[in-house]
Amino acid sequence: MKLTTVCLCLWLGSAPLPMPQIEKCRTAPLDETFSQAVSSGSFGTHLAAIESMRNKCWHDYEFVWRAARAYVYAGDLLYLQAIAHNLQGIPATQVKTLLKRAAKFDKSQKERVYQMGKAAVPYAMRAVELAPQRIEGQYYATGAISLYAIRIGLLRAIREGLWKKWKRAVRASLHIHSAYSEAGPLRAKGRSYFAMPWPLRDLSDSENWLRRAVRRAPLSARNHLYLADTLYRRGKPKEALPHYDRAARLVRPLPNGKLSHYMSIIADIQLSCLRRELAQQ
Repeated sequence: MKLTTVCLCLWLGSAPLPMPQIEKCRTAPLDETFSQAVSSGSFGTHLAAIESMRNKCWHDYEFVWRAARAYVYAGDLLYLQAIAHNLQGIPATQVKTLLKRAAKFDKSQKERVYQMGKAAVPYAMRAVELAPQRIEGQYYATGAISLYAIRIGLLRAIREGLWKKWKRAVRASLHIHSAYSEAGPLRAKGRSYFAMPWPLRDLSDSENWLRRAVRRAPLSARNHLYLADTLYRRGKPKEALPHYDRAARLVRPLPNGKLSHYMSIIADIQLSCLRRELAQQ
């Protein structure tokens, strides 16, 4: 055999094997079961379907961001449920009492919310890894980390590097699509300045970001509710009142099942309390 032939054979190698076909994940059924879960407030079946697809679909961006979304929504439902439960039956005469009580989760409440965040974080981070230019992964990463931090607290979140990841995700979300999910990135940024402990809390920045959220998505009950909370804390109860009222009015027709139910309870309680408070002044 001539040398040139040998070299040619070595360069070509054997006949190439066909490339393995990566199975395309069917995400359309997940959208259907997600809508059903949001409407009913029961995420068990939807989350089970996601876990059954995890190994097969870990490479698929369209799957992992939807998985993150599912756990974030399930955790958010538990979060709102806990707040509504904490506020009911309190003979409060001032909204500040309600705001303090709303933030006091008991151990079991924290654990349930934390578990949803813990499950959501790997999916959200995988989505960010696969497509950092897409909004869904970045946005649900902010929600996943926020839920995860409910139990562990800010200091541990900083030690674990989650605080930096949260800030990167929010920054990316604002850059990519600040109006996504009813101005969710703007709302998350504004609420963070409200919820942070001193000295990181900045109510002025919170108001500025939440006013932007309301302007971008004026039909979002949550945007109005969060802006009202911030305005009240800033000593502007009369400015807060129309936003509490708007939140209470907007939340009722929303087709979000239990999410709307708990949002309605929270908005109604805080609106009624502020009206009594202002009437006594």
